[in-house]
Amino acid sequence: DLESLESKRAFLIGYWRAQETDPNPNVNTARDTFFRRLSIVQDRYREPLTPGFRTERGRVFLKYGPPSEIDRNLVNTETIPYEIWTYESIPGEGRSMFVFADRLSTGNMELIHSDVTGEISRPNWEGDLYRIR
Repeated sequence: DLESLESKRAFLIGYWRAQETDPNPNVNTARDTFFRRLSIVQDRYREPLTPGFRTERGRVFLKYGPPSEIDRNLVNTETIPYEIWTYESIPGEGRSMFVFADRLSTGNMELIHSDVTGEISRPNWEGDLYRIR
């Protein structure tokens, strides 16, 4: 029951305590990391009419942190704008990648492929990047 303000507070306190590995109750690096990432996401990954935390890149950044490498291909006559994010090590996954593309030329980068379990996966994602002529 999260209807009262008090129950919402208790839930959030319990949630952030459960995420923390540091035994010091005055320290919550998990919460601090999340809010630091949220600030970055709101600044860098907002899209037309969409706040950063609601975008695909924002969601991935919040969940997995900053990628080890970003390959941006935003201006190319043969392909649509896209970015490939590489992570050196996602726990339980190892080296991983996420491919975002602006398929509709609206400025919105959608996730079209990832090799991370539970994320969208398209075996022929590379072909999706080429412009139809």
